[in-house]
Amino acid sequence: MFDLATVYVMLRDSRKLAAACKYAEIAVREAENAKSAGTFGVGGLLIGNDGKIYKIIRNTVIQGNSVHDPTAHVERQLVDWYFSKKREKKTKNLLLPPANKTTIITSLDPCMMCSGAILAGGFNVIHISQDSQTGTSCRGVGDFSTLPDGLEQRARETFSAFGVVGNRLFNGPPDSIFSGDEIDSKLDRRSVRAFSSSLKKIKGIINNHHGQSPDKLTDPKTLARSSRIFRLLKKYNSKVFSDGYLVDFDKPGINLGQILVEKAKESHEKSGVFNSACLIDPFGNVLLSEAGAEDASPIRAPFLELVRKYHRLLLEAGAEGSKHLAHLKYCKTVTMLGPGRDPKSLMEVGCFGSCIEGKLPKGEQMQYVIPQQGQDDLQNMLNNLPPLYSDVMRLKDAIHQVKDVQLQQFCTSKATLFASGRT
Repeated sequence: MFDLATVYVMLRDSRKLAAACKYAEIAVREAENAKSAGTFGVGGLLIGNDGKIYKIIRNTVIQGNSVHDPTAHVERQLVDWYFSKKREKKTKNLLLPPANKTTIITSLDPCMMCSGAILAGGFNVIHISQDSQTGTSCRGVGDFSTLPDGLEQRARETFSAFGVVGNRLFNGPPDSIFSGDEIDSKLDRRSVRAFSSSLKKIKGIINNHHGQSPDKLTDPKTLARSSRIFRLLKKYNSKVFSDGYLVDFDKPGINLGQILVEKAKESHEKSGVFNSACLIDPFGNVLLSEAGAEDASPIRAPFLELVRKYHRLLLEAGAEGSKHLAHLKYCKTVTMLGPGRDPKSLMEVGCFGSCIEGKLPKGEQMQYVIPQQGQDDLQNMLNNLPPLYSDVMRLKDAIHQVKDVQLQQFCTSKATLFASGRT
């Protein structure tokens, strides 16, 4: 026979189990809906510390069997949704709490892009199932050794994993609103099934989207000015194909610096961040150049803005565009700032992985002008990432500083001026 204190604890624990299972059920159901829609089977929601649900969302990377937005992972969407609502005057009555008073519940261990977004935004997160290839804790629940040193400690303070009855205990900080909570093992099994059942197919779609090799493509610069694709490219970038937007693909020079600086100024004016990104196709055409939008959301960095815009372009170009426009893995992206050891840098590196989801052809597809850490430190950071990034994609071979010294010196001098306020 139980005493009253024991009965109270049992009732309290049963209520906590019911609450944890309720939220986990929502995330898993959305994961199953995402899988049925033909995209990654991942779902999630954002709640306040009081348990109030603010947003439920699912992965939407793939729509209509095509890559809609390679960054449309659950956690990244929730972070941007939160900050977009914070900015809208008409939603002031929603009274969103501070980010650190909310928790993202996701059916799967966050990838590098999403972990960077969560850390940059200041959210708490708890996941249901493990991901051995791209998950932040792919080496074991509570093991954040895939992250750079400073971020590893921050993750210990804000990242959690539900306990699973008969499988594992809760893992996370003691102040997590789900501290000690377990969920039914059926939820974990359903979550794993939703994600893994179509994983190979979805990764294949992403890795082969507009997947013709450059030798089978026609330079869009040679198209008639009246052609739909030529006009579409001009709509996305009015300066495309002009002399200043033609570079050496293997060794872009100082004219690329002019483009990067122009966009970095835009970023700096809006958010105080002197950074930008460009996309060069295999023919040396600078198709797109982007500033960041961190004034709208701290995770709307130039590289993410760039890849989202390029995939919108690919979708709008359709089958006709596939004769001229290359998959990102055959292009070159160049950012003003190289990857550092901060959350946004981790997010951008992870975003590149999410755009590829498979092996890369030989090349240096992701270049930068101004380093934020030494090349050896960067290589070590990239080697330490989960298997998709370190072993399959071998990002250490793909991410390097631009070779042109004049380009380096030009951009560095401009960045120094902006940092000192002498502009």
